[in-house]
Amino acid sequence: MIYDKFSQITDDRIVASLIGMPKAKFTALVKVFESAALAIDRERVEKGEIKHVKQGGPKGYSVFNFKKIH
Repeated sequence: MIYDKFSQITDDRIVASLIGMPKAKFTALVKVFESAALAIDRERVEKGEIKHVKQGGPKGYSVFNFKKIH
């Protein structure tokens, strides 16, 4: 994800030149946008537009020793 690569940038001057604000302010905004997006997705579930909200979580594991076919 692009945010993961962006979060690896440690120089505040570079971050400010790329996005026009300090990294701390941007990180705070990311949290706000994530919670807003989650609220919108929950509302869409209630309306029946989507079946469930994606929230990551662990990958499922099979009890069988099958190889995945890609």
